[in-house]
Amino acid sequence: MKNNRSLSRLSALLVVAFGLLQSECCWASDVEVDGICYDLNHEAKTACVVADYLHEYSGSVILPSQVAFEGVPYTVNAIGDYAFFSSGIETISIPTSVTMIGEHAFSTCRKLQEIIFSEGLISIGDYAFIYCQSLLSLSLPNSLTSIGKSAFRECSNLETVSFGDAVTIIGNNAFSFCNALTSVHIPENVTEVSDYLFSGCRKLSSVCFHDGVTSIGKGAFYACESLESVTLPNSVTSIGNQAFCACTALQSVTLSGNLEVISQYAFESCLNLSHVDIPEGVKNIGPASFRYCSALTSVTLSESVDTISTFAFAQCVNLSAITLPEKLSVIGYHAFESCTSLTSFDVPDGLSFLGIGAFIGCSSLERVSMPGVPLLMTDVFVGAAVLAEIKVNACEPITVEDESRFVDDEVYANSVVYVPVGSVDAYRNAIGWRRFAHIEEDATLNGTNVRGVTEDSQASSPYYNLLGQRVHQLRKGAVYVRNAKKVYF
Repeated sequence: MKNNRSLSRLSALLVVAFGLLQSECCWASDVEVDGICYDLNHEAKTACVVADYLHEYSGSVILPSQVAFEGVPYTVNAIGDYAFFSSGIETISIPTSVTMIGEHAFSTCRKLQEIIFSEGLISIGDYAFIYCQSLLSLSLPNSLTSIGKSAFRECSNLETVSFGDAVTIIGNNAFSFCNALTSVHIPENVTEVSDYLFSGCRKLSSVCFHDGVTSIGKGAFYACESLESVTLPNSVTSIGNQAFCACTALQSVTLSGNLEVISQYAFESCLNLSHVDIPEGVKNIGPASFRYCSALTSVTLSESVDTISTFAFAQCVNLSAITLPEKLSVIGYHAFESCTSLTSFDVPDGLSFLGIGAFIGCSSLERVSMPGVPLLMTDVFVGAAVLAEIKVNACEPITVEDESRFVDDEVYANSVVYVPVGSVDAYRNAIGWRRFAHIEEDATLNGTNVRGVTEDSQASSPYYNLLGQRVHQLRKGAVYVRNAKKVYF
């Protein structure tokens, strides 16, 4: 009985609370005109369209520019949050007096087919038209300056968008998963393509960027499966994480001449991309930025590149040629994993870090030439079973972290290691090298010392994490690589 009474009291309280909510939401509007509810600002003499929770809006709606209350005219200047939320309206005509459309104002209006905008509108709020699945086209007014995040997200039948001249801000996800959208021109005054702006737009085949766009946001064109070519203007300096990831039809990319940053996963799984030129100014090829680009056959890196990050070109199974800059200092772990068409690799003299598994699974790799890098880490050439020639331009044997996981057993038996004159005995007694059956002198090798391990450089030798990234601030308990050794800090 006691429990029943408690439940009864709780039910009564919920009914009262719901009633209060209803009194605030359904009957708080000051006036209703032609079936549309408005809140009035008596001081400014303005009216805001609000939701009618008692009677669902439906059909065609034409909003007036003014409404009257007690004989006083009020200018309709806004459509409030959730005003037409999930209603059955099919068309909406917005007057020139309206400057703002609030959050979720038309979200989930699944029957909405047409929006007639007028000049005067300045902003469209977050989620304003999300899930309007019958909307076919948009012609936005020249007065519009900002479009909120997810404003037109998952308008799955939206085919065309015409932006006004004044748009400067388009929020994250604003047009994501608009699966019928085929082409888009980035507005002239937009400088940043926001995160996930057109992600999942599967039919998007054409994007026009103006010279003035400076950055492509995270996931901006993620999984745009029909996009075949991209030309970025010289104003673009950065490409965000996953910006063009899974653009499976993408065949060609022309990168900005002023590009500085290619972030992680930027072009991952672009299955038809065949060639890429990295422009001068880019220093770091981000982690997994071209992973799974299975049609990629050649890559040209500019002289500014000093780091190829982890998994950067992993699983690029048709990559057969890559031009490396002389100043390259880091090849991260698994950077070229399973590049099964790669037959030779010349490591530049400036390299100071070669990461774990850098060439693991490169089953066609026959020849490698390398300078005196400080350390050859675990699995660096495992799976490169046909490796027949290794040239090492270092008088002192390079430290091998684990000789049981350096190369395959058949490579130890069949490959020839070429070293500078006078270094054969040192290699035959060094861990990792002593297992090779064939070590020979090569007079063309000039015999540089192993980089980073001389006494003069000891104090200034850099630390690297196990991903091959140079570390400037050390964290207690972490493991680093320095001077050919793992360091436990």
